[in-house]
Amino acid sequence: MKRGSVAVYGAVVVILAVLVLPSQSASAQMIGRVEQTESNAPDYFYYVQPGTRTIQVHMIGSVMSPGLYEVNDGTTLGQLIALSGGPQLGARQRRNKREVSIRLYRPSTDSAVPLFESELEDGALYTNSYPALQEGDVVRVDVIERTGFSWRDALQIVTATASAYIIFDRANR
Repeated sequence: MKRGSVAVYGAVVVILAVLVLPSQSASAQMIGRVEQTESNAPDYFYYVQPGTRTIQVHMIGSVMSPGLYEVNDGTTLGQLIALSGGPQLGARQRRNKREVSIRLYRPSTDSAVPLFESELEDGALYTNSYPALQEGDVVRVDVIERTGFSWRDALQIVTATASAYIIFDRANR
């Protein structure tokens, strides 16, 4: 055989294979429910073991990475808080008191009342009685910093009172 006939024979085989063999469209592998998820959450996080049942939980408030989390069924509230990076705790002045509250809301219950509420003390959730996470739960973490009364606050009150007295005194002259 000559080189030209080999090239023609190869081209005919390729054309017949394309025309005769049924074509199948290529598709990417589906991972969890990432493709079906519709959410207005800023970010989507996927932390699961392959082949396990998953749930989607919203993490909102003062956490390092708020968003929608798809996690293994059976993930605890403490694990979810750890996955989100924990509460955003900036520098705190010594006179201020910081409170970190965690609330769990479940869509099947009255959404205005939290199903579970706890305070985070010293960076740890000291309770074993929190409910298991379920599909569609919303976890809210709030960091509230209460300031103490200081000499600056007293000075503001004194100067405001003195200014009001001076204005009232000048108006009556």
